[in-house]
Amino acid sequence: MKVSKSNIQKNYNQQTTIVRLKCPSRNRIYKKKEQRYTCKKVCGNIFQKCNSPEKILYFRSIGVRTSTSVLRIQNNSDCKMTIFIGLDYPKKTVIEKTINEYQQMSLIVPSIRSLKIKCSGEHENFCKGKYFLSICHKV
Repeated sequence: MKVSKSNIQKNYNQQTTIVRLKCPSRNRIYKKKEQRYTCKKVCGNIFQKCNSPEKILYFRSIGVRTSTSVLRIQNNSDCKMTIFIGLDYPKKTVIEKTINEYQQMSLIVPSIRSLKIKCSGEHENFCKGKYFLSICHKV
């Protein structure tokens, strides 16, 4: 196909122009109260026999103020893990969750008091994994 001067002129005339609109000159700045947080990180390995009769305590807080925590638990074994998260708020409740084999779970919990784990599986196996806990509270 030959490109002639008339074809170029025709295409050029069909182009549209973008018009710039002037934005209002008022800039609004929304200020929020400055809030400071202190965060502590706790992590550790989980290693216990499967089908042990008791829950093993992995974390316990003493004298911690109202806080928000992010808890992540990895199950790196053939056993099922049942985690028991003790809370100070509301009204000293306990959250119970089950993590299947080779899975992980993340939770956001308010005011964590304790973390206990019980494993179920074959007697000869060991339950292995890791936990990561980040506790943040206002200063």
